Amino acid sequence: MRKVLLVTSHNTTGLQYYRQLMPHAHLDKNFDISVSRAICDTDQFNQVPDEKLKEFDCIQFIRQISLKGDTTKYVDRCHRLGLKVYFDIDDYWRLPDTHPMSSIYIKLGYPKQVEEALICSDVVTVTTENLAHHVRKYNTNVHVLPNCIDPDLPQAKKINTPNRRVRFGWIGGVYHLQDIRSKRADFFKFFRDKELGYNAQLCLGGYTLGQDEYKKIEEVMTDNYSLDKDYKEYLLANFIYGTHYMNDKPYKRLYSLDVNNYLRLYNEVDVSLIPLVKNTFNSCKSELKLIEAGMMGKAVICDDVEPYTNHLTEFNKSGTFYERIVELTYNQELRWKEAKMLSDYIRDNFNINTINKKRWELYQ
Repeated sequence: MRKVLLVTSHNTTGLQYYRQLMPHAHLDKNFDISVSRAICDTDQFNQVPDEKLKEFDCIQFIRQISLKGDTTKYVDRCHRLGLKVYFDIDDYWRLPDTHPMSSIYIKLGYPKQVEEALICSDVVTVTTENLAHHVRKYNTNVHVLPNCIDPDLPQAKKINTPNRRVRFGWIGGVYHLQDIRSKRADFFKFFRDKELGYNAQLCLGGYTLGQDEYKKIEEVMTDNYSLDKDYKEYLLANFIYGTHYMNDKPYKRLYSLDVNNYLRLYNEVDVSLIPLVKNTFNSCKSELKLIEAGMMGKAVICDDVEPYTNHLTEFNKSGTFYERIVELTYNQELRWKEAKMLSDYIRDNFNINTINKKRWELYQ
């Protein structure tokens, strides 16, 4: 039996959840393999003693191995102790200038460290073929393991939460302000369409108090708080109680949940909004937002750009986001049909058993 060690940080992020914890928990349970964790932040790897490392056949790092110039040293140590090094990366490592972390990544020398990790690792795993294309410049032993979701997880259980309004929700992380801003004109039209505003609702999923980026996203999604005076004051006061007050408003916050409950946010929307600006960095992202929505049985309104282009068929028709919101608000049958088609597609093409068989074969 192969023994695999995952190097994970103290704070469990969505990246760790989708690329390490969730798929490897399924792997450990359903395949002939043993998976363990070494919990240490970047550049604390040397705290793991040699005796511990010698127990394993393979070691998996994600996103980076070192940010202090020790990448090659860490990999050499693993090789000296007889471990194969698996390096997993889910994003293009050169950020656009508009990304909030761009200057920080450059200051840390992040791109150089990632490229060193790509060069010296035994195997590189990525989420999409487009990202693999960029990785092959540094390592030809690269394999595509798409993101997937274990449908048996408690958080993946679909729960009916009825509302007289049709709810359109963007659910995502903090670094998507530019993507949301690309739909400013659609949100402007939404709040000036009084009939639509009575029958539909925009939701911001993952809202985290104290994070300024979410407030900026909210300003765009509400067209700078084009709401009634009392509701605007309620939102700006950041009350964390009385959230039922939001249910019959044209806009609602869905407060953030931890990674083990994150998917439950999809039970609070009927249609998932997936805006994405077209650029090299975004084209290397995974289809995760489609996967999440499809797994939870939701229709989507999605930009026709990579990484979604190859998956868009009848479940995402053409039109602006505003036009699609209007269409799906007043056509329940179409909304259900598109949700069913996406759900079937995701379950057929992003099956965790199929993808984890490939992961298991790599470890073998």
